[in-house]
Amino acid sequence: MRRRVGAVYSEEMRSKVAEETRRADRERILAMTPAERFELALKLRERGIEIYMDANNVDRETALQRLYRIRHLGRRPSRCNDDR
Repeated sequence: MRRRVGAVYSEEMRSKVAEETRRADRERILAMTPAERFELALKLRERGIEIYMDANNVDRETALQRLYRIRHLGRRPSRCNDDR
C-alpha cells in the first residue's frame, strides 16, 4: 500500500485569496469596453516583453525573436502549407 506525502489540492482545498482576486479581476474586466480590454491586452504584452528583456539582458528585437521562436516550438506544421 502506497502512502501519499504532501497536500493534495482539490475542491475541498481552495485558496480564498486567489478566488477573491480572480473574482475582482473578472468583474473589472467585464466592466471594460472591448476597446479597453484590447488596450489592456496590448499593455500586458508590452509588460511581458519588458520583463523578458530585463530577465535575459537582451534588447527588444532579440526578445521578440526569441519569444516568437519559443511560441512556435511545440506547434505542428499545418498541412495547408505542404507543397503538393
